Amino acid sequence: MPDSVISRGFSGKRRAPESAERVPPGQYVTYDFPVFSAGPTPRSPLADWTFRVEGLVGEPVSWTWDEFLRLPVQSYVADIHCVTKWSKLDTRWEGVGVDRLLESVANTLAELGIRSERIRTERFGPTGATG
Repeated sequence: MPDSVISRGFSGKRRAPESAERVPPGQYVTYDFPVFSAGPTPRSPLADWTFRVEGLVGEPVSWTWDEFLRLPVQSYVADIHCVTKWSKLDTRWEGVGVDRLLESVANTLAELGIRSERIRTERFGPTGATG
């Protein structure tokens, strides 16, 4: 007689004991980035690349690739939990912050109608979020 009526496929892979506190139920840890693609990755010549902030702003702003690379960079480390059931722990991110880009079109985020809030992170135990 089976110990459980829930199939192994429904409950997901087992979490490693050393990461169980950091990985939500049903997720598994990966050490790379799984890539799901329906075809080849498009390539854009960097000479043609631009990034624009436009719309509900006073004056639109754009950067070429070289200009974008000269913007101040920030870095941080975070855990990623994907809806496709994988988690990547201690992922190092580096890039230009959105607040830096928006500073180019307004003196304050409030001027754009944007409210900045600190994001509350949750830790996960064997039964789900623990606060």
